[in-house]
Amino acid sequence: MSVQHPNRRSFVSGLVAAASAASIGCQPLSPADRHQADVFLERMMMGLSLEDRIGEDWRLSDAFTPRAGAVILNLRHDDGKTVRVDVCRRGEDAYGPVSTEHLDLIVMDGGGGEAVYDDDFLAVLMVLADVLQHNESPYRLSESLLSHPERMKIFPESMACAATELVPTRVLNDLSGASTLI
Repeated sequence: MSVQHPNRRSFVSGLVAAASAASIGCQPLSPADRHQADVFLERMMMGLSLEDRIGEDWRLSDAFTPRAGAVILNLRHDDGKTVRVDVCRRGEDAYGPVSTEHLDLIVMDGGGGEAVYDDDFLAVLMVLADVLQHNESPYRLSESLLSHPERMKIFPESMACAATELVPTRVLNDLSGASTLI
């Protein structure tokens, strides 16, 4: 039995997750892949429905099936402002303003990780993270996601555009050449 170096294990698991994510994110999906993506999203979002209030002033307005290694959520404030949150697998380091043991919530606002959020929005993200972590654990859903740095590496040209889009952004997957949404 050979023992793999942790970096190699991480690299291989990243490639597997990327291949899985690319197959889930490609359009059009086969009926079996569409069903798999729908089940994944249902498990991740158990207990939350579209238009459910999260905190006093925020609602879950959209939830997209996994795209290029992340579940994409839109949160809408009562004043009409909408924010995109990509739910990624947490790597060794957390990059989002809120993370759990296995998940990293990345706010895709074009701030390059430097944006500052008010306490009310951070509380909303924490409530969302608690629900997602509770749902992730029994199914180990994070294992099918990519970390934010892995997404940046696989889709280097597209993440800047995705950071300001509220819906998944169509890109060319550098690994397979397939059209993918992130």
